[in-house]
Amino acid sequence: MTELSAALYESARKNERAILHALARVTARHVCDVSGLSESQLSRMKEERLEQYCTALAAMGLKVVPADAVTVSKAEKKFMAEKMIEHYQAILEAED
Repeated sequence: MTELSAALYESARKNERAILHALARVTARHVCDVSGLSESQLSRMKEERLEQYCTALAAMGLKVVPADAVTVSKAEKKFMAEKMIEHYQAILEAED
């Protein structure tokens, strides 16, 4: 297997952590009931393949996030930062 770049490795690790946290939150039984997997299949997938699947997702440029996550574009983030700077500059100027 090809050695992963640091960024790809970090993304894969975050994907795996997000999946394991979500699994702990909802329980393996629930996942099995909904997905049709047996508990042993889910356990094997988690132990033997999860890291590989997470690396594949990262290689495709995907990341695992909670369903209620909100995405902010770089342009939106820049706009919010500029507005925050303007706000704090106004506060500082008002103090003078």
